[in-house]
Amino acid sequence: MLFAPCCHQCGEFIIGRVIKAMNNSWHPECFRCDLCQEVLADIGFVKNAGRHLCRPCHNREKARGLGKYICQKCHAIIDEQPLIFKNDPYHPDHFNCANCGQEGSDCRCTGAERGAILPAMP
Repeated sequence: MLFAPCCHQCGEFIIGRVIKAMNNSWHPECFRCDLCQEVLADIGFVKNAGRHLCRPCHNREKARGLGKYICQKCHAIIDEQPLIFKNDPYHPDHFNCANCGQEGSDCRCTGAERGAILPAMP
């Protein structure tokens, strides 16, 4: 007699790859972040209050609980004072000179050649 586990999400039998997580079995495509629905099978997850979350959602939830911001470039919690650009928070060192592309503190441009300091693209 053969045995095929049932998917915790859809209830169908699982033939092939099985994701075992949080005491359940899942189809890879059914194992998703409880908040954003990102497929977690190949990127991993963080257990958070009984939920399975992707790292960005976990960081947002953690930051919210601590009253902190999430950097829009690296998606990590900002422990120091954030730099706000167009209502989005960033780590202060994630801003680049528009002229040379170096992070603000590494920019050696002077005077008129120094470009605006803009958020670095992720």
